[in-house]
Amino acid sequence: MEEGRESGEAQGWAGGNPLAEQHAAHRERLKQLKDIVAKETDPRIQIWIRVKWGGERAMDVGRELGYRDGSGVLQVIKRLEHPHADPRLRATLAWIRNEVSGVES
Repeated sequence: MEEGRESGEAQGWAGGNPLAEQHAAHRERLKQLKDIVAKETDPRIQIWIRVKWGGERAMDVGRELGYRDGSGVLQVIKRLEHPHADPRLRATLAWIRNEVSGVES
């Protein structure tokens, strides 16, 4: 151990690894998102969940769906989030936000 540095316990960290706890919370959130995507029938909402909440790159999702790049995916998201979008879609997005927010760290 370097001089002048103390161990985590000596610095007053009470048991548990905060980084490990963050990773566990992140894994739980991703599992919940995968479950929601699997149940969702609207491909637009699946895209929105994967990119906005799952952290997947729009380009990767787009290529998986047969697009040349991520611009089509970003356009889908933009239309879903538009204030004049279908109220049922907006309600679904709000429900998903609430579901996922309860798991965030």
